[in-house]
Amino acid sequence: MAGADDTGSKQRLELSRRRAMFRRGVRYVDLDQLQARVFLTTFRVHLRVVSMRAVRVAIVDPYEEALNRFEQLIQTAKKTEVRAPLTMTLATADHRCRPSVRTVVVKHFDRRGFVFLTHCGSRKGVQLAENPFAALCFYFQPLLEQVTIEGPVGVVESEETDGYWAGRARDAQFAAWASRQSEPLDHRTTLTKRLSEFQKQFADQRVPRPSEWIGYRIVPERIEFWRAGWRHLHERVCYTKTPAGWRVELLCP
Repeated sequence: MAGADDTGSKQRLELSRRRAMFRRGVRYVDLDQLQARVFLTTFRVHLRVVSMRAVRVAIVDPYEEALNRFEQLIQTAKKTEVRAPLTMTLATADHRCRPSVRTVVVKHFDRRGFVFLTHCGSRKGVQLAENPFAALCFYFQPLLEQVTIEGPVGVVESEETDGYWAGRARDAQFAAWASRQSEPLDHRTTLTKRLSEFQKQFADQRVPRPSEWIGYRIVPERIEFWRAGWRHLHERVCYTKTPAGWRVELLCP
């Protein structure tokens, strides 16, 4: 009976405490119920965050993300003192895997790849015929950022190449006709003489594209973004194409 009396006394005391709080205008809060509400609210928020992440994973294509990031970087570089942000270093290798490198300009890029034009009889053209793989490097010195791209190379269709050719400066078109790229040259005057001949030949007309000048498209299989970091702890983000699709990961500097 003593236990029952103690329980009853505690209940009456608790009731009195609640009535006193009510008279003073203080709202009674049940801590157990409050903790339950907080838990449920936190759980709902957690589910919402997880759901949003799941939707993002389902919607965002890593390859599309890489291309968008590259486009944003190009736009940022154009606002700096970089004179030609679309200038890239192109590395190729011959059938013996001996590499060579040079600087060219990318004419266009989209989901299909990165396009540049050159003479198919040039050193890079010959190497790409022997070993159709290449690597690109864009370095934006004022931003201390770099992008490297690797993948197989294919030939762009003639109609599309004609469009890129039409966008070249007229002087660059004449130079393409005059130069037998990468072939030995006996004297500089030979080149200037050929240039004058083609300038007269196409003086009053559109300069057609030489059949030897073709477009190449590098189809990315790997895209890496590098950014200079504090105390050489550089940031490297790599997008890689796999049989299961594109994946993105951080790399040690």
